Amino acid sequence: MILSEAVLRRPVPGRAVMADQLRHLLAVGERHNITVRVLPLAAGPPLAAEAGTFVLLDFPLSALGAPTEPPTVYVEGLTGALYLDQPAEIAAYERVWSGLDSLALGEGQSAELIDAIRGECYE
Repeated sequence: MILSEAVLRRPVPGRAVMADQLRHLLAVGERHNITVRVLPLAAGPPLAAEAGTFVLLDFPLSALGAPTEPPTVYVEGLTGALYLDQPAEIAAYERVWSGLDSLALGEGQSAELIDAIRGECYE
């Protein structure tokens, strides 16, 4: 996952809870199957700002090597969710993800920043 630094600095619902959330985020990032990266404020507003929050879903291959389901983009909104599976839609969100991936800090730098924000702002 890639999170904006702004999210880490927004004290919701309070300092103690936010400190706990950041500690949990650091712990989750240590799992072998989860990557937590931060998009620093210095990177400027990314294209993803217009895309909003989304999840790219890839599905396992069948025994014959074909995808069991087509790639899908999950977009959650205020009143419901969208599941986008058209090739042009997938390509648009993959471009956004690629941009985020190129601007985000690496895993180690992200963990250091999360820990620094926790110490500076919440403890």
